[in-house]
Amino acid sequence: PNGDQGETGDDGPQGIVGVPGAMETFGDDGDQGDDGPEGDEGAVGPEGDEGVEGDCGCEKRPTTCKSCDVHVVTRHSQTTEIPDCPAGFKSLWTGFSLVMLEGNGYSLAQELGSAGSCLEEFQTVPMMQCSGGKVCSHGVRTDKVLPSKRAEP
Repeated sequence: PNGDQGETGDDGPQGIVGVPGAMETFGDDGDQGDDGPEGDEGAVGPEGDEGVEGDCGCEKRPTTCKSCDVHVVTRHSQTTEIPDCPAGFKSLWTGFSLVMLEGNGYSLAQELGSAGSCLEEFQTVPMMQCSGGKVCSHGVRTDKVLPSKRAEP
């Protein structure tokens, strides 16, 4: 009969260094491979932080004047000649002078210095009268208009 197993012994001494292995030879690099197929679309990323407030997206017009104030000047003539604009101003439109109109028992005097006193088209009764039934009429027989009279040449 065999006896009980004995205790584990101590480690042995370091072995001797082995001989180097055989040197392998490598071939030339191969050609570049083809691109692989396009990958799947990635998952949607998290919501970004709120950005800083930016400038207006509209293209700003170059300023031609030193002042940024907007002035509209109305010029009237009592001749057939169209008056020139003051220096530094451009014509917005030309038309006919309107002094006053009366319609439906109400009268309206037009300030000749305002842009509303120059109508682009001449109309004998330049107004609309609208009823509650969504029906509008272009002037009525009792309405009156007072255009500025031109002096005879």
